[in-house]
Amino acid sequence: MNSQVKNKAVYWGTGRRKTSVARVRLIPGNGQIKINGRSGDDYLNFNPLHINAVKAPLQTLGLETSYDIFVNVYWRWFDWSSWSNKTRSC
Repeated sequence: MNSQVKNKAVYWGTGRRKTSVARVRLIPGNGQIKINGRSGDDYLNFNPLHINAVKAPLQTLGLETSYDIFVNVYWRWFDWSSWSNKTRSC
């Protein structure tokens, strides 16, 4: 899904796995990465493999300095529904 802001496209995406949810926004900018309000380098502990994994899709398209990446990650360490499913299978 995308929306127009001042004639620039803003792209939204959502990814889910088990009890985790990641919401990503691509906004026209200069290549800045923010994850949960922190800089991407800080959040990923300056690990070049993780940083390159985040940048790879935009680098493939030659847009690494054209968009800012904003990510909100949420996870629950315990989920009652998964616990109840596990107890039923015993």
